[in-house]
Amino acid sequence: MTSVEVIRVIYADDDPTLLEGISGLIAADSRIRIVGTAEGGRSVLHLLELHRADVVLLDVEMPDLDGVETARIISGRYPEVKIVMFTAFEVESRLMEAFSAGAVAFLTKDMEPREIVDAIADAVEGRPALAPRAVASAIGILHDLGEKRRAGDRWRETKESLSEGSRRVYRYLIEGATNKEIAARTGYSETTVRTYVSFLLESFGCATRTELAVRALRASTALGDE
Repeated sequence: MTSVEVIRVIYADDDPTLLEGISGLIAADSRIRIVGTAEGGRSVLHLLELHRADVVLLDVEMPDLDGVETARIISGRYPEVKIVMFTAFEVESRLMEAFSAGAVAFLTKDMEPREIVDAIADAVEGRPALAPRAVASAIGILHDLGEKRRAGDRWRETKESLSEGSRRVYRYLIEGATNKEIAARTGYSETTVRTYVSFLLESFGCATRTELAVRALRASTALGDE
């Protein structure tokens, strides 16, 4: 049993059939009391003004105010309320958004009622929970973030190894300046600028100036640079 004897839940889903069916299934567990149901995010916010809730179970996709935006508002107004996201769709596109908005769990509607209730109980205790389908997506997202970070680190290492002259040209090159403009700003001849540009493209493994600028921006974003 959790530290909360009975978990008060508000459940929102824009599918009336699922709303009724899943509410009944999870309320059959003695740990759960459904204190309100809603078919949209705005109704959830209204219910929270009327009822105390420990957990809000939110459908991700809703027409008036979707689950992610609703979660963001709830997190700001009611930080003590735990948010569990619920979806029947592919999870990858909304997974990170949901956790950024304040969700502590991300579940799918193909889970067994017992699994859903267990995840809600974990949420009350502040323990994150992921549906099995969401785990693979989370691992993929973390892998991608790791790859981007490593690519950013390699970019930074190459950048830090540049000579002062190469760095000056790099700065203007990634801003989209032409050779003539770079020459005017640095005081180098256009021939010298062309030499630096060729060296920079080779050093960073880029085929074009545009590719260099785009990859420089991605590296900066991955590393959290200003």
